[in-house]
Amino acid sequence: MNDCKNMLSGFPFEKGKVLNPLLADFMTKVDKLKELNDATKKELIEKASKAMITSVKPGYEKLMTYWKELEKKSTTDDGAWKLPDGDAFYDNALKTTTTTKMTADEIHELGLKEVARIHGEMKKIMKKVNFKNDNLNDFFDFMRTDKQFYYPNTAEGKEAYRVKAVKIIDNMKLSLDKLFLTKPKADIVV
Repeated sequence: MNDCKNMLSGFPFEKGKVLNPLLADFMTKVDKLKELNDATKKELIEKASKAMITSVKPGYEKLMTYWKELEKKSTTDDGAWKLPDGDAFYDNALKTTTTTKMTADEIHELGLKEVARIHGEMKKIMKKVNFKNDNLNDFFDFMRTDKQFYYPNTAEGKEAYRVKAVKIIDNMKLSLDKLFLTKPKADIVV
């Protein structure tokens, strides 16, 4: 719902200097059309702005109204088990789409154990780096927000990030044959 509301923000929906992302993208593309004169470009942008008010806005408002009505009918018991024979369907999906013979409960239990193991390793790291407390959520927040973990938002920082990403991907590619029988034909490009 918030994404739809965001699509109805900025000019031409609201007065101000901030442009709506759709209109901003359209204006950038129109500006690149060298064969058009400035008057024609201005006319196209005015028509797009009007269309956004008369067509895009009502369309998004209709969609949001539909989602609000749909939300009233929704339940919180998501999953295959909600369907007739859902448990059997899920068990069959596990058998046909994975390489394990584990049951759903066994996979869940393994997942819980792995999360506990990883959290234990993280707590060791927290102690090793003298983090201020032993709260994992605080540590996650610190890792997510502290500037030391980010490249600078400069051309040099972006290039350093790109080089690091390529190195990680190239290293990962060395193990693909051990992990997958079928690999995509398209290469990963950063």
